[in-house]
Amino acid sequence: MYNEGTRLAVAAAVVDLVLALIAALKPVYYDPGKESYDYARYAALLGEAQYFGIVKLEDWILEQRYLNAVKMRYSIDHVGERKYREAELG
Repeated sequence: MYNEGTRLAVAAAVVDLVLALIAALKPVYYDPGKESYDYARYAALLGEAQYFGIVKLEDWILEQRYLNAVKMRYSIDHVGERKYREAELG
């Protein structure tokens, strides 16, 4: 009925669900390297939250409040000067 990937996703969702209940933490599935969220993992967690009737977690996921949980700040440091030389044509 379930393949190995599905079992692992459900198991991870249950673990996250327990952590959310015990520590009152909302999970943030964000990968800074990819600069994206793991929407499949949120979908799995939503299924578990709905199954167990955890309305606050359901609402948090359905309203996509996790999108406001990560703030990115970029900065550029100028380390030295690069000198460019224009090629003379002619």
